[in-house]
Amino acid sequence: MRRSVVLMILAAFSAFAVETPAPPVLAFIHAKVYPTPDAAPLPDATVLVEGGRIRAVGRGIAIPTGAKVLDCQGRPLMAGFWNCHAHLTQPKWDDAATAPAARMAAQFQEMFTRFGFTSVVDLGSNPGST
Repeated sequence: MRRSVVLMILAAFSAFAVETPAPPVLAFIHAKVYPTPDAAPLPDATVLVEGGRIRAVGRGIAIPTGAKVLDCQGRPLMAGFWNCHAHLTQPKWDDAATAPAARMAAQFQEMFTRFGFTSVVDLGSNPGST
């Protein structure tokens, strides 16, 4: 009995001794970063992401040892926001299912992507036009 109690106590304390792994770190280097829709892009910038959160943006950022480095080679990088409460009910969306892609892209640019929204959910549209 006493041995069982001692083993249970040791097992309980050993759970606290387990080291939590550090959150993963990603470094996007040499990117053309668009921080906001109205600001000029940051050329040859680095974006450091730790544990799924942006920790630093800019030039000359120190990259931690062990970080996964992704070379963007000058490609654009911007935050992709979700708009989960959009309404595409204006008349300009009525023929969205058959409208030219260029016109739809321009309309989405005007309403969403210029503000950083890359994903949109609309539960109120006319099903015939989507």
